[in-house]
Amino acid sequence: MVNVIKNIVVPGRPAVDNGLAVAPFKQVHLHSTGSVAPNKNFISYLSRSWGNAYYTHIVGEGQAIQVANVNGGGYDLGGDWNWEGYASIEFNENVHSQAEFNRDYKIYIELARQLAREAGITDFTLDTPNNVGIKTHNYASATGHGSDHVDPLPFLAKWGVSYDKLKHDIKYGVGGSEPVSYSKPAQATNKVDQVLNVGDYFKAKPAYRVDELKKVNGIWQVVNYAFAGGKPINWKLNGIGVESVDKVDKNGKKTANQTLAVGDYFRLHSDSIRVVANDPATNGVAFGTRYGNVWVSADTLTEVK
Repeated sequence: MVNVIKNIVVPGRPAVDNGLAVAPFKQVHLHSTGSVAPNKNFISYLSRSWGNAYYTHIVGEGQAIQVANVNGGGYDLGGDWNWEGYASIEFNENVHSQAEFNRDYKIYIELARQLAREAGITDFTLDTPNNVGIKTHNYASATGHGSDHVDPLPFLAKWGVSYDKLKHDIKYGVGGSEPVSYSKPAQATNKVDQVLNVGDYFKAKPAYRVDELKKVNGIWQVVNYAFAGGKPINWKLNGIGVESVDKVDKNGKKTANQTLAVGDYFRLHSDSIRVVANDPATNGVAFGTRYGNVWVSADTLTEVK
């Protein structure tokens, strides 16, 4: 999970506020800055010039910084796909070594995938003609949905990342590989630590500790760090509405008092929950709740038939 530093300098959601963009927003856009400067200089300039163009995140100096609100389009492509963007990421070209590039490239890729999950994108194939997905500025321009810019491809190529590698890494994660399907014994009814694919069903542990409890967007939510795949957590992806869980004791027995607090234990309502999306690179799976999809680590799950 990418730790995103918030430094919002673009007020509101200008594309929405000006009547240009309308939900849903189902794209994540990939850019590079095209010039060299410290992060703080780009952010300072954006704070004065966002009315002409703006993006939502910048990656550089080992950091991912959010500078504008997501889920509201943007002024980043120069075409009609401006209004489809959930988020847009600038890769700061202020890079001085291969080690610096590799560090920031991994953040760039992981952030793109993280934001795509937030947007409800389940197919991480880069640059498809569909209105939903992760798009480079180059692809938007080449297909009539952007300006004449070709970023981030030339910058990435300079540091050894081909277009094919970019597509691979966006789909599977840096260091990830295409998942392999394995045959399963006909007699098996459940098995721990196997790949969970979309359409499979799982049961979770009988009890998870409430590590954090927070009201987010008007909904009380709980998080267990191990269930979420580790820290830092992302409430938009990992938070589970309290109405989707039962309060239990540490052995998984439902308690009479259902008011949760940090340090209590919870379990999911069902022992047969359908996988609606998966991410083999992180061993993450998503399941549906009344408030939307929740992403968790498959490490503590058991597939059931």
